[in-house]
This record gives sequence, C-alpha cells and structure tokens, in this order.
Amino acid sequence: MRCVSTRLLSGMPAEAILAYARNEAVDLIIAGRHGLGTLHCSLLGRVAQKLISHATCPVLTVQR
Repeated sequence: MRCVSTRLLSGMPAEAILAYARNEAVDLIIAGRHGLGTLHCSLLGRVAQKLISHATCPVLTVQR
C-alpha cells in the first residue's frame, strides 16, 4: 500500500522539491500552477516549469 505524504521545505521552491524528490525516491510530484491557457512557459509558472523540465519522476500539475 502506498502512502501519500506532504512536506514543508525551505529554500528555493523548485530546487528544494527536486532535491527532496531525488533523495526520497518520490514516485510523483503534484504541483499547483496558475495560468490562463495552454501556452507552455509563460503561463505555466516558473516553479512548475522547472519541475516538469528537471524532475526524475512524473509531475502532475493542477490549475489553482
């Protein structure tokens, strides 16, 4: 059985999340995003974009 957990991290958001995901062998990252359309970088958000580009596991983004 898989557990869902949350963590409060400090530091630069994307770097902290990516480091935690790597060190803890995270299966999935879920990140909120803001944006009004389907344009890739400009409306996705910097943190979400960096997570999608650099994560070693799947990233699910949900619109806030």
